[in-house]
Amino acid sequence: MTPSLAGFMRETEQGDIIMAALTDAGEGVVVVTTPANPFIPKGMQPGETRSYTQQVSVNYLDDPSDQRYSGSLNGTYTYVGTYQVTVPAGTFPAVLFRVHCEGRVGPAHTQNTGYNLFAPGVGMVAMILEEDVTAFWLFNIDSTTGKVLMSK
Repeated sequence: MTPSLAGFMRETEQGDIIMAALTDAGEGVVVVTTPANPFIPKGMQPGETRSYTQQVSVNYLDDPSDQRYSGSLNGTYTYVGTYQVTVPAGTFPAVLFRVHCEGRVGPAHTQNTGYNLFAPGVGMVAMILEEDVTAFWLFNIDSTTGKVLMSK
């Protein structure tokens, strides 16, 4: 996903693609969500929203049994619609999903919104992630990040 982030995805028996864990090598942690994060749910219709609640654990990469933080998130996954999107790799017909989640993990309160554009036969061609993470008065992330497919 980025030089320091790797997502672990799989297809369910129902045909959904989910991401059960995410490693952040820069922070030295693995984040595990139960149930797994929806990535591409099968059978959604444009305009449809599905809600989810999940437990989150943040563990050290060098000792996965060492849990740093835990908590829970509530979220929604919305199939926004279909669009034609142009990125450096070309122009693609794509579907847009919006993922919004909010909750508390350890001392941090998080509120994140992601927009993911998927092109049939190609995969993810663009994403925007808005993050707002606050842990007491000591730590605050308030960022917007974009990513696009550079070549096929």
